[in-house]
Amino acid sequence: MCRKKPVRISLIACKKSIIPFDRFRSTQFGSPRVLSGLILTLIGVVFGLMIMFIRKLYPTTIVNIIFIAITMIILFVGVALLLFPAQSFEILISELLAGMFCILAIYFGLNLQLSRRKWKIIMFTMYCVFLVAGFILCVLGLTLHKPLLEGSAWICGCCLMFILNLFTGYYLNVHSKEGDCSKSYIFFACSYEYIAFVIIIQFILNTLIDCTSSNRNLNMTMIAQD
Repeated sequence: MCRKKPVRISLIACKKSIIPFDRFRSTQFGSPRVLSGLILTLIGVVFGLMIMFIRKLYPTTIVNIIFIAITMIILFVGVALLLFPAQSFEILISELLAGMFCILAIYFGLNLQLSRRKWKIIMFTMYCVFLVAGFILCVLGLTLHKPLLEGSAWICGCCLMFILNLFTGYYLNVHSKEGDCSKSYIFFACSYEYIAFVIIIQFILNTLIDCTSSNRNLNMTMIAQD
């Protein structure tokens, strides 16, 4: 009787079944829909930064309201197309977490005594630490092709957004008391940072899911080879 040879699954075959962060990188960015979403999101981000930092766009005027409305439409359409490949439960989780983080950050920001110099120094130091750490982890993750490092970089980005939301809550409170900010501007500022939170958390979830899939497939390969 001939002896059956043990079934071996090669690492090459295993790698084909692993999706290391490809849903939002090489594979899906080739899709015209996702690519269009990325372009629209970037345009919306640029317009949003203009609205956030140009004081002439703070008051309630017809031109400002129209510009804010157009920017919001571009952002919502862009993010919807960008997150199109994601599973519905991933989007739901990211939206719930983003809403929770935004509410907490704005609440603490409204009650934070940033007028004191020490608080500003502490918050700025934490911001710089997360910024540098996130940049280093992102470069290492892209260079070494390690999704876990990329996910850690996105976590640092989430911490950065939380700190920015704290400052936003504080300064919106100050400017609204002085009458400098319109309701449309306040709504846009909160929505803008909420959208940023959704995107960052979505990438974090994506990375965690991909790391789990990679480890499971590698374990199956090792068992099959044994």
